Amino acid sequence: MLLLSTLFLLISNAVSLRRDMAILYNRIAIIALLYAILQSLVNFSILSNGGIGLHGGLFHVTTITEVFHIFLYFISILILILTSFYPRKVWVYEYSSLKDIFMNKFLYYRTKIINKMGEHLKIIEYPLILLFIISGAVFLMSTNDFISIFLSIELQSYGLYLLSTIYRNSELSTTGGLMYFLLGGLSSCFILLGTSLLYANSGTTNLDSLYVITSISDLNNVELAEGFMPYWYNDDYINFSLLIFSIGFLFKVSAAPFHFWSPDVYDAIPTIVTTFVAIIAKISIFIFLLELVYYTNHYLLNLNWTYGLLISCLFSLIVGTVLGLTQFRIKRLFAYKSTISHLGFILLALTISSVESTQAFIFYLMQYSISNLNAFIILVTIGFSLYCYVNDNKENEELVDKNNSPVQLISQLKGYFYINPILSLSFAITIFSFVGIPPLIGFFAKQMVLSAALDNGYIFLSFIAILTSVIGAVYYLSIIKEIFFFSATPEYKLNPLLTNGEGGNTGLKGRIYVAAGKISNKNRIESIRFNHNNIVMSSPLAITISIISLIIVLFIFMNKEWLSMGTFILLFFLCVKKHFARNLLLLSNTNSLGRKLLGCAVAWTVSYTSYLTSFHSQLFGVYNRLLRTRGLIAFVYKNSAVCTSRLYSIIPQQKLRYSSKHNKILPISPWFITGFTDAEGCFNVGFQKNPNGKWYIRPLFQIKVHSRDNLLLNGIKDYFGGIGNIYITSKDSKFLVRSLDEILKIVLHFDNYPLISKKRSDFILFKQIIHKVVEGEHLSAKGLQEIVNIRSAINLGLSDSLKTIFPNTIMNTLR
Repeated sequence: MLLLSTLFLLISNAVSLRRDMAILYNRIAIIALLYAILQSLVNFSILSNGGIGLHGGLFHVTTITEVFHIFLYFISILILILTSFYPRKVWVYEYSSLKDIFMNKFLYYRTKIINKMGEHLKIIEYPLILLFIISGAVFLMSTNDFISIFLSIELQSYGLYLLSTIYRNSELSTTGGLMYFLLGGLSSCFILLGTSLLYANSGTTNLDSLYVITSISDLNNVELAEGFMPYWYNDDYINFSLLIFSIGFLFKVSAAPFHFWSPDVYDAIPTIVTTFVAIIAKISIFIFLLELVYYTNHYLLNLNWTYGLLISCLFSLIVGTVLGLTQFRIKRLFAYKSTISHLGFILLALTISSVESTQAFIFYLMQYSISNLNAFIILVTIGFSLYCYVNDNKENEELVDKNNSPVQLISQLKGYFYINPILSLSFAITIFSFVGIPPLIGFFAKQMVLSAALDNGYIFLSFIAILTSVIGAVYYLSIIKEIFFFSATPEYKLNPLLTNGEGGNTGLKGRIYVAAGKISNKNRIESIRFNHNNIVMSSPLAITISIISLIIVLFIFMNKEWLSMGTFILLFFLCVKKHFARNLLLLSNTNSLGRKLLGCAVAWTVSYTSYLTSFHSQLFGVYNRLLRTRGLIAFVYKNSAVCTSRLYSIIPQQKLRYSSKHNKILPISPWFITGFTDAEGCFNVGFQKNPNGKWYIRPLFQIKVHSRDNLLLNGIKDYFGGIGNIYITSKDSKFLVRSLDEILKIVLHFDNYPLISKKRSDFILFKQIIHKVVEGEHLSAKGLQEIVNIRSAINLGLSDSLKTIFPNTIMNTLR
């Protein structure tokens, strides 16, 4: 839909020369994005538990990508509102109170649009370039290959370069756009260099293959891996390549020490463009980095490439805070504190790569985007209102490019509270959220990141983050001081362009109504005094600012409900199905409001999904016919070494199972069992304490499939000589092996036919525990603690109860 809308706007711009039609094109772009949101909701309902690979693996669509597609479209719509409606109007009537209106002095009045043909309302290419940028961002979040990564990032970046220089009458904007283009090209060189090094060291451009390779490279120092698997990957080379690759993206998001371009570019380009550059590019890049870090950040490696992200995190926190102290230009201040400094928190949560930190990362990124969007929209709106005034300050009169960036200095906000109190209050709420003052949304985001950092031992970085937040509050509060604690009366006067030239009276035409009816349709109103009460904000801008400000403030009353959104998105990302229902139950039991919201969401989802199902029934019929002929190929593809890192399916509502193949007679070979275990198997160790105080260690091997795939489990059981048991429920079937003697047969199989995914590291640790149990080491306190240490590194780690019983547990990785 985005590509079709882009093509339509491209053709329309080619055949139309009317610059006054630009505002209509912006509205068409909004409609296209709304339709894209509906289409993503359709995809989201289809993608229940897995994902779909597209174009031979170049792209993949999953639940997490669809969530952020919708979020990206929503942010883009709010930004497009700035240029889709006339921003400021003048009221033509003498009385400003509701009492006078209800007393029938004036029941209706006409408004005059100020600066109707402003530069921002005459650029017909603006929505076209925005759709190109959004398309590149969507592709980048869904990419699965280094080739498509580069094409997507360049599609997004070139659109941003063009958008920065689109105001051709502005020398300052052209300078900023040229600087952005040159340094953006340098960052693309780093991305290409990292890609070439990764291809040279791995022989693949597919991300799934890279994830498998990094899993294999974890076993570099494991003596058990020697002799039965050829090892040709060097993890140091791969880590260095990933580090070079990530530097290019750190350039793109302006993280320190690659930040030096962003303050100059933000300050030079128009404020409306700055809004898009500061938000959209970062959302897509960080969602891509989230997946890259999650699948390549392994604790088994001695030197990890993500240490570079930690260094960038440290520099971003310090540089964004210290250099921000000397800024007197407001967009440069936002570039340092509201961008670079906040990137330090985002990079800290990204690099930790735990369950808690991933949830904190998702939540912080979303609140960062919303808060920055509100700040820049308010800044643009203040600029629209100041167009109606002139300032006696000579410093303000000497500013360059005042039409495109009316608010450039912090001193220009002096006393603005007396011009528009409500807008000033919304700006103050946003700034307090930036600072992290409780109980606004920014406080909860920083608290989640710091909590995850402290839990994982990042004490020094947590201390730096807290210290820089306190220092940053100083110059944020200086903005509050300028707005609220200075009078604006001597500063601002009426813009002469809005006067009639005689006595400062306006020359506007209005329609006057009184109780007896309409007097005249062309009555000329004389002797109206112009003041700030006659200026109003357009309704779309007012509604947008009000909604975002309420989102920031609503944390005071609904913090549990809002925080649960990050939890649900995290569960989609990690595919932790067994925890989803429990968290859903906890949300429904929090309070009555939570239950009501949950009930409304469920009812809406059910009705909407039923509509979509009926709407796409014909499409599903076509897929069913394809499924009969391609079922076996898709099944092998799903369980191959390339795709063990993520769960894919062809048609999620017609879930692909072993039983869906047209030929169910599949040979159960040793390598088939190994590959299937890579995808669906699990190694676990249970702990049980008898009444005498002795601990029993119970190794466990499990393969879990759909309940219709009993034949497959029977074949696996027969291959192992009838060991283990098969347990069948209405939803799934499990093949469980619990006996120690039988477990040894399982171990012997995987010694001869080794695993190649991340399950292999679990298997090596699993073997270490079995060896200790066979030797009787679990009978001593020291041996039991060593077993617990090893168990903490398998799967999701220890349960909360075991953590309480064994408080001195230290994660024991492969030796």
